[in-house]
Amino acid sequence: MSFKFSKKFLVISILIILAVGVSAMAGYHFYFQRTPQRIVRNMVVNMRNVKSFHYQTDLTMKSDVPVNSFLGGSSSGSSTQTIVSDLNLSGDFSNLKKRQFFSIFNLKLGQGSIEVSLAKGEIMGIDKVIYFRLNQLLQFGIFHLDRLENKWFRIDLNEYKQNNKVNIDYKKLLDEINKNLTLKQKKELSDLINKTNFFIITKVFPDEKINNVSAHHYAYRLNGLAFRDFLDKARDILHSNKLSPKEELQLDKGLAQLSDIKGEVWIGERDNLLYKLIVNYDFVLDHERKMNIQTKTDIELSQFNKAVNITAPEESQSLKELSNLISSLKSISSHTSSSQSTSSNFSISTSSNEQ
Repeated sequence: MSFKFSKKFLVISILIILAVGVSAMAGYHFYFQRTPQRIVRNMVVNMRNVKSFHYQTDLTMKSDVPVNSFLGGSSSGSSTQTIVSDLNLSGDFSNLKKRQFFSIFNLKLGQGSIEVSLAKGEIMGIDKVIYFRLNQLLQFGIFHLDRLENKWFRIDLNEYKQNNKVNIDYKKLLDEINKNLTLKQKKELSDLINKTNFFIITKVFPDEKINNVSAHHYAYRLNGLAFRDFLDKARDILHSNKLSPKEELQLDKGLAQLSDIKGEVWIGERDNLLYKLIVNYDFVLDHERKMNIQTKTDIELSQFNKAVNITAPEESQSLKELSNLISSLKSISSHTSSSQSTSSNFSISTSSNEQ
């Protein structure tokens, strides 16, 4: 038996097949590959492979407090007090036994229209030694804190652990954990991380550029229930002991607070890496005084997996030497206070735009 089809029928059939095929591909791409939830989940997975990066972060904490809290005086009413921390950091964390980072920070305190710089400085870490230098300190009248400025001090974690009989080798600990995990457990944990929606997308913004990188832009809140489900399933995979009722209650309280954390996220269109993150979290510090704290953290990341080379300062002083230096400041201040009275606790410069 033979069938004959008209050219018109064939053309229409081919067009229908192409249309269905293209629609199916577009549907798969949209629903399974490029949905905001999938993009965020892919970002979490991809960031696990980032070993070095640079980030800049601004942390702001605000609260309504009595006007005389740190400026002195007996004024009534309240004002918004702010603590602002600016931090620039470059770090390489690819090797747990040889981590290195360098950071510049500026800690500021404000109230009303007045803002003062409490401290500016630098921190660096090489292997298990941390170095820090204070380049500027807020001067308290009788304390000569300028004697602490522009000097490098070091904290040797190896000495600290020996002196306190604490010696935790985190690399060895992680190796031991990995060694005790079966291949099946490792795969199940990896799959669990990949499938868990730790973020709930609440709004989709138009794409924009962050440091000349095209990025998806979303509003989010953390998914406390997803964190709880993740922990329960991870415990089952690892065959961990069950928590006591008290521990379960504490865990539920902590995870409930996660759902109060919200903000915005920018994810690279091509590499699915995190380029910018805003985290907002409000909480009550003092219920009786109705002291509410509003925090906002603004983080920008760049230079992923770029080489980071940090050189230790040629000269630095130990914590013991720092302690002796602080003791000498006390003796100087006590001598000064006995021969001179001061009407103010400390001097400040009133600059609303401290850099």
